[in-house]
Amino acid sequence: MEEKKSIYACYEEIKQREISELKDAVKAHGGKYKFGADGPVITVNYDEGPEDVTVGCVEIQNLSDTEIVVIYDNVGEQIKNDDIAYGHIEFITDNIPKKRKYEWSDETMRLCEAVSELSNLLYGALYLKLQDSFAVDREIIRLAIDFEESFDSGDFLDEIDLYAQEYFKTIND
Repeated sequence: MEEKKSIYACYEEIKQREISELKDAVKAHGGKYKFGADGPVITVNYDEGPEDVTVGCVEIQNLSDTEIVVIYDNVGEQIKNDDIAYGHIEFITDNIPKKRKYEWSDETMRLCEAVSELSNLLYGALYLKLQDSFAVDREIIRLAIDFEESFDSGDFLDEIDLYAQEYFKTIND
C-alpha cells in the first residue's frame, strides 16, 4: 500500500523548491539582491496574525558550510522563511531580474548592431544578386566585420549608412 504524504509535507516540499529557486536567482546577482522602494509584497504569518510585508533585500549567507537564504523587509528586519506564507517566496524570485547567461562585450554588441543595420539596408539588394539567403547572411556578416574594423569614430548610424551606400554601388555595377 502506498503511503501518502500529508498536505503539510507537500507544502513544505514546495516551499523548499521555492527557496532553492530564490537562492539560484540571488546567486546570479552575486549572492545579494536589493530591491528598491517597490520591492515585492509577501504575506508573513507572525504570531499576531498575517501581515503584508515589502521585501527589501535577499542574500545568501554561509553557516557551517551551508548556504541559506536570508530575507529582509524594507526596514532591514530579517523575515523568518518559515513565517512566509506558502507560495509567496516565488513572488520574491519573480521580482529579481533574470541575468543573461552570457555577458556580451561592447564589441560584440556593436557587431550585432552592425549586422542588424546592414541587414536592414542591404538584404533585399544582396538577395536579388546572390539568390541564396545563406550567402546573403555570410556577406552581411563579412561586411559587418569589415565595417567594425574600419569604424573609428563618428556617428555609428551615419557611418554605417555611408558604408552601405558605397557597397550598394558595387552591387549594381
